[in-house]
Amino acid sequence: MAKQLSFVAFTQKFATPEACILHLEKIRFKDGAYCPHCGSMGKIYRRSDLAYRCSDCGRNFHMIYGTMFGASKIKMLPKWFAAIWIETNHSKGISSVQLAKMIGTTQKTAWFMLQRIRNAFGNKDDDDDGFLSGIVEIDETYIGGKEKNKHKSKKLNAGRGTVGKSVAFGMREKGEDGEAMAVHVQDAKGAT
Repeated sequence: MAKQLSFVAFTQKFATPEACILHLEKIRFKDGAYCPHCGSMGKIYRRSDLAYRCSDCGRNFHMIYGTMFGASKIKMLPKWFAAIWIETNHSKGISSVQLAKMIGTTQKTAWFMLQRIRNAFGNKDDDDDGFLSGIVEIDETYIGGKEKNKHKSKKLNAGRGTVGKSVAFGMREKGEDGEAMAVHVQDAKGAT
């Protein structure tokens, strides 16, 4: 397992747009350079302005073309990289207001970045069939307030425990990176 960089080391490593572009190039072109416009694996030339040119279709493109960074300016890449580090290293996420303060953008820009980051990391693989695999742990829980805390007109007066509560059924793949899902069910009977 690779050693995780501290925030300071991370921001120093990706302090310039050039460093970010080179990192994206290693990821995107790991199986060879290609043109995102025509798909050609022919000659791809790197220009001096951090752009690339395809010799087959003659079109120019930036490394961020077709990625979550696509609507941004190249000079924003270090802020994007910092935002990704911050969002993925906060266990409960981070607000757009706080992120804006940390990376030096407006709250609106930070909100946009967080939406793109969360969407990119939340998407499942294209070959995902929607089923959990391996060892799957399951359990149910009852959600709802205590009868004694309800207004007199709302009390069910039918006992205590699970009376009047909704049943949530949860499933989770065993393991550190296991997928999890939960659904509302009518009851906790075996047939259900």
